[in-house]
Amino acid sequence: MSATEQLPDWAKPIVESIRMAREQAIREQVSDRLKNVPALFYKNSKLPDAISDVDAFCAEILTDYTAFQSTFQQEPSGIEKDIKGWANGTLLSQDSVKDPKIAAEIEAWAKNNL
Repeated sequence: MSATEQLPDWAKPIVESIRMAREQAIREQVSDRLKNVPALFYKNSKLPDAISDVDAFCAEILTDYTAFQSTFQQEPSGIEKDIKGWANGTLLSQDSVKDPKIAAEIEAWAKNNL
């Protein structure tokens, strides 16, 4: 039997209200401290149970996010590298793309995004 189940019926809503307020305060503090990190990045992480653990939680998420971002700043990979090479004329020529419509779309995208 949990501690909440052992409470008198009149006390259960009060305890639940306090629990919900604490969870909301934790969510707000996390959101405020991680405002430069997309919520999607940490949405599956278990939020801390106590307000005193928010700093450690946020520090860990920020460390992970910084490492995640740095992997994309080092060197382009995959299709991005191929498109940059193609746009610079170092990987492929436009003649190697058989469909002229696709070649034009790739060239337009590369000029606008690279």
